[in-house]
Amino acid sequence: MVSKLTFKNDKKRKREKADRSDKVHKAERPERTTAVVPEEEPEGWVSAETAEELRGPCMLVQVGPDGAHCVATDGAGRVSAAAVGDELEPSAVRQVLVIVPIVQSPRFALKSHAGKFVTVSKYGVCEATAEAIGPEQELEFVEAGGLWHVRSAWGKLLRVAPPDVRCDGELGADGALEADTALTVRVQARFRPRAAAAATAEERLSTRELETRAGMALDRDAVRALRRAARDGRLNEAILDVRERSKTDHRC
Repeated sequence: MVSKLTFKNDKKRKREKADRSDKVHKAERPERTTAVVPEEEPEGWVSAETAEELRGPCMLVQVGPDGAHCVATDGAGRVSAAAVGDELEPSAVRQVLVIVPIVQSPRFALKSHAGKFVTVSKYGVCEATAEAIGPEQELEFVEAGGLWHVRSAWGKLLRVAPPDVRCDGELGADGALEADTALTVRVQARFRPRAAAAATAEERLSTRELETRAGMALDRDAVRALRRAARDGRLNEAILDVRERSKTDHRC
């Protein structure tokens, strides 16, 4: 049998041809890229802890001996108290208000599902009938221990007293905020500022770690305050404040 003729440079030419073929195939194949998975939007309702979180749809909830009730409105502009479950989430659109920041002011307005602003009279009567924002629609949200007190332009505090909602709460004799005006402000997680919604390493500091940094024992309120400060990037400043208050309390 006659064997196939071969030449000295055949192997070299075959290798070069194979290399060129590989290069062509690589150029034709699209480069494999790592798929970018979009970050999921947080869902559900959460309790607002800072003024920066007071935005978008909200619920104003007061938890009392008879359970939890929220501020609700109807199409006629009536404002009343509506019962809510233990999860503190709305079961009807009338239980949802919209927090509207007032430009160049630390105050807010509340808009009903019908698009009307909540008005508070000097006598504490609440109605959702206003078309625009004026002094009677401006409300101040005062944070205290994770809860909120809503103060009208008349200096009165909002109370959810089923079946009514009134804004005639008074400060205590010593100027302290009363428990019957303490509200939980529930907001939708997806509308919270990204920095507030994302749990950082500083926010996850345990009580023991915070006490180690502060060099002292901390009560629950101090721990909560330091965690909020950590989220805002001012933990060291807050620790100094806690130490100073502790020294003042001991001197007293």
